[in-house]
Amino acid sequence: MGGARASPECPLRPHMKLPLLLGLLLLAPWLATAQTITVSGQVIDAKSNQALPGVTILQLNTSNGASSNLDGSFSLIVPGQSDSVTISVSAIGYVKQQRRVAAGSTAMLKMESDPRTIDSDDMIVYYRYKVGLTSGLRYAPYGLYAQVFGQRFIHKPLNILGSYHTNFKRNYAATASVNLPALPKLGRLHFSEQLDYQHLRAEAANAQFSSYSATLGLTLYPKATSQSELLLSAGYARYQPLHPTETTTSAGYGYGLGFRYSLPYPFEVNLQAQATRWPTYWQYQGSLSRFIGNQLQLGVAANQFRNYTEVSVSLSRSFF
Repeated sequence: MGGARASPECPLRPHMKLPLLLGLLLLAPWLATAQTITVSGQVIDAKSNQALPGVTILQLNTSNGASSNLDGSFSLIVPGQSDSVTISVSAIGYVKQQRRVAAGSTAMLKMESDPRTIDSDDMIVYYRYKVGLTSGLRYAPYGLYAQVFGQRFIHKPLNILGSYHTNFKRNYAATASVNLPALPKLGRLHFSEQLDYQHLRAEAANAQFSSYSATLGLTLYPKATSQSELLLSAGYARYQPLHPTETTTSAGYGYGLGFRYSLPYPFEVNLQAQATRWPTYWQYQGSLSRFIGNQLQLGVAANQFRNYTEVSVSLSRSFF
C-alpha cells in the first residue's frame, strides 16, 4: 500500500502526431539537400559573349549532367560533400573543356570555337527549327506546332513560335509568340521578353477569345542556385459568347503573374505557370515539357478561363 506506484507510459497524443509528422516532412528535403552540392553558372561564346544554349555539362566520369538553358544558364546537382568537382563542358562546334569548380560556386564558362570545324553558315551549333504534332483533348484534337530559332539565321536570340488546333468544324485555337533579344542585365538581374497572341473558338464552352500580351521575365543570377524566373505580364483581351444565352461581351486590359522553372538533372523538366486577371475573370495557363534524347520533346499544356478548359499534349522534334 505504501509502495511507490510506477508512473504509466505517456503515449503520444493524436493531436501531437500531426505536427511531428509535418516537422519530419519539412526536414526531409533539407536532409536530402545536405548530402549534395550545387554548381551553377552560365556558358557563353568567348568571342561574342553571347549565351550558348544546349551545351552539355557533365560531372567528369559519370552520367550526371545538365544542359544550358536559352540564356546559357545551368544548374548541376552533385551527390556528396566534396569541396570541389570536375566538370566536362562540350558543344558541337566548340572545343571541349574540363574545369575544376568549387562546391556551391557559380562559374562563367567561355567556349572557344573549334578551329577544326568549318566556320560557315552551315556550322551546326544551334537548332534551326522545331516542328511537331499537338492535340487538344476537348475541343480541337488536331494540331501542328512550329518554332524557328533566329540564332541560326540572324545570330540573334529572336525565336518565333506558333501553333494551330482545329476539329475541322467550328472549333479552333491559334497561338503565336516571339521571344525577343534580352535587355541588358542590371547587376545580377537578368531579363527576358516575350510577345504573345491567342485566338480561339469553342462551341461547347460558348467562348470566342483573343488576347495580346507582353511578358517580362526576371532572373536573379548568378547567386541563384536554381534556374527560376519570375514572369510579369500585361495585355489586352476580348471575350465574346457565341450563344444568345449569354450576351455580355468583356474587353479590356489585364495583368498577370507567373513563374518559369527548370528542374535539375535527372528530371530536366521545364515548368511554367501563369495567372492573368482580365476585367471580369481570371485566365490560368500552365505547361510541362521534357526532352527525350537530344531532339524529341514531349509537352503538356493547359488553358482555362470562364467555361473554357483545354488540355493539350504535343510531341515535337528539333532540327539542327
